[in-house]
Amino acid sequence: MPIPPSVIMQRKDRLIAILALFVPVGLLFSSSLSLSGIQFPFFAISASGGGISWVVILQDLGFVTIRMLLWAFGLAMLVAGLVLSFLEDEDIPSSYQRTGILLCTAAVLFLASYINQLSTGYGLGGGFAVPIGVFILCMGGYWIFRLPANSHTGT
Repeated sequence: MPIPPSVIMQRKDRLIAILALFVPVGLLFSSSLSLSGIQFPFFAISASGGGISWVVILQDLGFVTIRMLLWAFGLAMLVAGLVLSFLEDEDIPSSYQRTGILLCTAAVLFLASYINQLSTGYGLGGGFAVPIGVFILCMGGYWIFRLPANSHTGT
């Protein structure tokens, strides 16, 4: 049974948590300044000389590295924030704060994953990453954290 749109829009933290799943966390560029990939929380789109590929996070988990562990924990925090926003009572201000903290924690873990990836030289070969989605997640989490409980209700 799908969730009615009125339930999602009743609390803005729910909408932000859902949208956070679709925000591109980072853009990867090669050393020739061409876009070589876009990383989303659940999947990545990579471009190379062989074409464009779509890689789901479960395929990457086969190569257990510190980068992948950080990414998996970040994804778990993001999903936990989404789940908690639907499970917790809307009259409790700390429920909004928990959702905001989990989104910010996910952003920090995603950033740590990028730092680990680039510091070890894994995958880019002289390229760089622009973690634009990390800042968007942090801003969304901070916005949710700061709003009082009565501003989230639809009344």
